[in-house]
Parts: sequence; C-alpha cells; structure tokens
Amino acid sequence: MPARINEALGSPSIPLALIPWVNPSLSGHPAYRPSLLRLEAAGTYAVMPESHDRAAFDDALSVTSSWLAATAGTTGPPVA
Repeated sequence: MPARINEALGSPSIPLALIPWVNPSLSGHPAYRPSLLRLEAAGTYAVMPESHDRAAFDDALSVTSSWLAATAGTTGPPVA
C-alpha cells in the first residue's frame, strides 16, 4: 500500500518533494508561506518556481527530480 502524504511527513525513509505552482492570488494569501514553511519543517523538500510560467515550473521539476534521485541513491527518477 502506498504511503500517504501525512504518513510520509517527518519520515526519513520516504522522500517527499513539493513544487507548488499556484496562481498569484493564492501565493499572496497570508496562510500560503507559513504553510510551506511548516511542510519544510516537517522534512519536505520544497522548490519554489521563480515565476508562474511553465518554464519556471519545468526548471523546478528538474531540480526536484535530481534531489529525489540523489535521495533515493539512484541515477534516475525514483520508481513508484
């Protein structure tokens, strides 16, 4: 059975990455940044796209994929 996100939080054996890609009004909400910081404090690796365009999201995805591969000790994307 796959792990649920809430079960993965804080577990060193389950790498958890987050790439939030939200519209400007949501990213400007007062609860947005504290929520991301709370997830990072629980062990989540978060990569914030530099802007709201697709290229920035693709760059963040590449960085996250590299982190997951290194974390899993493999040279490619992790296998589900």
